Amino acid sequence: MPADVKVEGHNQAMAAALVERMHKVNAPPAAVQEGLRFVTDWQAQVIEKRLEADETLRGSTEEALRAEWGSEYKANRNNILSLISTAPEEVGEALLNSRMPDGTPFVGTPAAVKWLAHLARQINPFGAVIPGAGAGTPMGNVDGRIAEIEKFMHTNNSAYVKDEKMQKEYRDLLDAQANLKQRGAAA
Repeated sequence: MPADVKVEGHNQAMAAALVERMHKVNAPPAAVQEGLRFVTDWQAQVIEKRLEADETLRGSTEEALRAEWGSEYKANRNNILSLISTAPEEVGEALLNSRMPDGTPFVGTPAAVKWLAHLARQINPFGAVIPGAGAGTPMGNVDGRIAEIEKFMHTNNSAYVKDEKMQKEYRDLLDAQANLKQRGAAA
């Protein structure tokens, strides 16, 4: 091995196979060393380009989802991370590091992130409805928030009518509550 070439991990097997093959054809040591330099340099360039492409994709995916989800972007992202955190560590890591058939990161594509957000809402609807609510949020917290909004509706109806965000939150809470009750009845 040339002193300036570092071969680590799974690449050691490739390097050993290359040296063995070159030895069989009596390749000069200088040619073998240059071949190893080429392969390791090429792999480093491939990895660097992949990391750059991953970062570009991550940025464009985040930009697209922020535009689509608006103020719900952070809540959706947190709900996805909450969902993934419920998986065994190696499963969550595998999901976060997996790649599509074309080599792009699975969680780097808008379609995959939207699907994960949808799945997270199905499994834990309160995580998306109540920002910061994690898996296992007691039904009482949702009922309590519904009660707070209903009290606000009765005591300050004109402000409630103007507050579209609160109206949406109320509808989402009622939908999530009905969904969970329906799932509980089916169980």
